[in-house]
Amino acid sequence: PDAPTALVMVSVDERGVPLYTFYGSGTADRMVTQADLASVPADAAAIHVGSYCMVVEPVASALRALVDRQRGRSLIVYDPNVRLTIEPDVDTWRESVRWMQRRADVLKVSEEDIHALYPGMRVDTFIAQSLEAGVALVVVTWGERGVVAVTRSQLAVEVPAVPVTVVDTVGAGDTFQAGLLAWLQRAGKLTRRAVEGLVQDELVEALRFAARAAAVTCSRRGADLPYTSELADVEGFEFF
Repeated sequence: PDAPTALVMVSVDERGVPLYTFYGSGTADRMVTQADLASVPADAAAIHVGSYCMVVEPVASALRALVDRQRGRSLIVYDPNVRLTIEPDVDTWRESVRWMQRRADVLKVSEEDIHALYPGMRVDTFIAQSLEAGVALVVVTWGERGVVAVTRSQLAVEVPAVPVTVVDTVGAGDTFQAGLLAWLQRAGKLTRRAVEGLVQDELVEALRFAARAAAVTCSRRGADLPYTSELADVEGFEFF
């Protein structure tokens, strides 16, 4: 769209946890409409959506239309990535999560986001609700405690976090998601059926790869995602 780019200012606290300030009224990221969807190929292998673009208009309606169009064609992947500083209405976020739980094949969410939207809810309760709604794979990141994932076939695995000296965590969740999708793509598992059929060793390997990628991002300032070549020399992280 003929609109300015959003500006995001990031500061971090003493633990490296980021605080985001957005300057984004009327910016291009929000102004995507359903008319723009013709440029998205119908044979796209995966569609990833998330964060505030699922709760602000007109882009939210456009992305919902895209998800509905691509269900059964593409792997639908979702990360709520809650930003209450942009949309403070928690109910709007909850409605978006419920809508996507009925449509997403892969749902990745942080423990922090679950607690922001559903104070007091147990992580396993959220996982169970998501699987019951139809999600094939739910992945919950726990920060320094690692990650847990459960499939519709009730395969459940936990992977510890990769030890790292944290500079800041900006982009860590996005890196994890990118690493997970990259692993699935390289393994030929970028379909709902393949995700549902993951065996324990495969799911553990996928989560470890994604966690290692996120750890690299945490080790340097800003959302500076690693290249796969940066992971190639780490034992256990051969990328095919």
